[in-house]
Amino acid sequence: MSKLNYKTILPLLRVCGDILLIPLIFILAYSIKFKIGWISQKIFSLNYGQIYQHAQIEPYLKFLGIITILWLIAFYFAGMYKNFTGLMPEIDEFLAIFKGITISAIETAALTIIFTDFPASKSVILYAWLLGLVFYSIHRFIFKKIEIHFIKKDNSLEKVLIIGANHFGQDIAEKIILCPTYKMKYIGTLDLSTPKNLHFHLQKKFNYLGSLNDYKKIIQQKHINTIFLTISDQNPKFTEKLTLYCVQHNVKLKIITGLSQILQITMQIENFDGLTFNSISLAKKTNFNRFLKRCVDISGSLFLLVLLLPLFILIAAIIKITSPFGPIFYFQKRITLNNKTFQMIKFRTMIPDAETSTGPVFTQKNKENRYIKCGHFLRSSSLDELPQLFNILKGELSLVGPRPERPYFIQKFNQQSPYYNLRHVVKGGLTGLAQINGRDYLTHKPMHKLKYDLYYIKNWSLLLDIKIILKTILIVFTKEEAY
Repeated sequence: MSKLNYKTILPLLRVCGDILLIPLIFILAYSIKFKIGWISQKIFSLNYGQIYQHAQIEPYLKFLGIITILWLIAFYFAGMYKNFTGLMPEIDEFLAIFKGITISAIETAALTIIFTDFPASKSVILYAWLLGLVFYSIHRFIFKKIEIHFIKKDNSLEKVLIIGANHFGQDIAEKIILCPTYKMKYIGTLDLSTPKNLHFHLQKKFNYLGSLNDYKKIIQQKHINTIFLTISDQNPKFTEKLTLYCVQHNVKLKIITGLSQILQITMQIENFDGLTFNSISLAKKTNFNRFLKRCVDISGSLFLLVLLLPLFILIAAIIKITSPFGPIFYFQKRITLNNKTFQMIKFRTMIPDAETSTGPVFTQKNKENRYIKCGHFLRSSSLDELPQLFNILKGELSLVGPRPERPYFIQKFNQQSPYYNLRHVVKGGLTGLAQINGRDYLTHKPMHKLKYDLYYIKNWSLLLDIKIILKTILIVFTKEEAY
């Protein structure tokens, strides 16, 4: 497969794979039913329905053409053939697969009503649904890896130069690097000097190319197609020269406005009787949305508390055995909605009175000696956070929201930015958008965390909460930036 034709061949192969998986799924689904039915009758003497000497897949194969067409139509309208980009493309794609397979299963069930000779086995449809989720998730994962492999080798990608190594410039570079399906290639950044602080995902991939005056040389040498300018207000004369050069040499120039990054997040373009202007506001949830979110919080925390009760008992016993002279739980003052103070609950991971000599401090990577024997494991695996399910049940926290901070640090952060308290217009959360974009690494970057928190507040939806929860599970299992 050459670099030139992968854009055409891969989508065709993906559809062919979709078609071939459908009969395989039904063969396996009926085989599973047959095996489970045989075991139930022979070993447990359970009546699992009529058991045949072989798995009768023929009725399903007879309607295979109709089933395949219906499933492909469902896949299309569920968005399974979209190009997934944005904050969490892998979660978006999984949700599209879930939607497509669920609709397909419903369509298959409908065939049992329309056609009297179509086998009306609910268990086969259920197994087909489960197998479909697994197989199509794996199928899409493999094709995504293949696509990214060819994208990275594609010399025809849009080559991007970023002028300005500030937060705006780093945000753009981070998005391009994290999402190859944007079909852009980050070439490097120009600025007065190399930045001292880099975003989490840029630590090994940031490319400093030189000062601002090198832009002509870099554009010509690197064959730049697009420039993102993030420091237009700092040097108007430079912006004017760059704009003229880009127009003359057919280079796309995208200029970020001079508003602060925080205001950029809260801004949206509106039209008023033919006049276009920027509107700045933080959208607040309606009463129904608040009620819906609270219902999810209560049901989710109750379910997890019941499910994880044995784990709670085990962790409590381990803490008491390894550190018998301290409490099992640790209570810490945090700030949440409307700047209200509450006591956040954690499993204790450090020695008693750990901050007596130091005062309030952040945990330091590879420099922490205050943990009890099991403390580092509990912290890095986030198991110490589980008692906060009680905070959620009490209404002090939500499952998803800006991570609540301590009053001591909030006072310091308020001095750094007048916008920091904006994150308190919603309830704090057990996890949040910042936690899946750097986790403990962002603990020492409060303004970077604030960017994610305000984006979450501005763009809240129940679907966004589900995506964050799913991504959090992946992050916790990989222990990304946990210390």
